[in-house]
Amino acid sequence: MRLYKLTDAQGYTRNRTFWDIGVTHEVTGVAKLCTSTVIHAYTNPLLAALMNPAHANYQNPKCFVVEGEITVSDSTKVGCQKLTVIDTFELPQVTTNQRVAFGILSALKEHKGAECPMAWYYRGSTKILKEFTGLITK
Repeated sequence: MRLYKLTDAQGYTRNRTFWDIGVTHEVTGVAKLCTSTVIHAYTNPLLAALMNPAHANYQNPKCFVVEGEITVSDSTKVGCQKLTVIDTFELPQVTTNQRVAFGILSALKEHKGAECPMAWYYRGSTKILKEFTGLITK
């Protein structure tokens, strides 16, 4: 499956693991996110750009297109036990409004309906949500 892997500007992830086109990394063990038994990736580059500040927080990250089979997922990132880099990809630039819209949509996914503490804000944020939706469909 095609996935996306973020690194720092020099191509390294935590523990100084180097990534570049043609490189394959593999781990073993019972797959569990946020452990050494999986290699983290994203299902699309927009999600990678949006989640980078909360996950790795790379400054000027590189984005690699990788191939691998997902063994575990938490809806924000996936874990694989083997990834091979096949290409690079330019991360989309995400605006503040798009980040806010992503936060709103994420909260609404967890708290559906009028009981959502952010429902009042959501109803007034159609411009932001339209901008975010436009980025998704591009």
